[in-house]
Amino acid sequence: MKIALLIFAAFAGGVLISFLNFLMMSAAAKSDDKKMMAVSPVRSILSAAYLFLLFFISTKAKVSTAALLIGGAAGLTASLAFFTRLLIKRQKPTEKSEDKNNIDER
Repeated sequence: MKIALLIFAAFAGGVLISFLNFLMMSAAAKSDDKKMMAVSPVRSILSAAYLFLLFFISTKAKVSTAALLIGGAAGLTASLAFFTRLLIKRQKPTEKSEDKNNIDER
């Protein structure tokens, strides 16, 4: 039971980190492409830091390292798929803006 709670807590933390990454990316997407490129490494570092934190906590608290890392990685990955879809839906241009972009300028 203790391991299941650890896995769930690590999973929930991974979802929280992915949500923070989603907020950063959606805010950057509203401005420009350069900002999006600058945010991308920060998102990766935040996810890696979370996994490192889980490893550090597991070694200091003498709990299952594998359980925490699997839960955290599953939380990051599953929620990343969801938030990426949500971000893509927000970024889809309308048909009118697509028509403006596809004008043949000869």
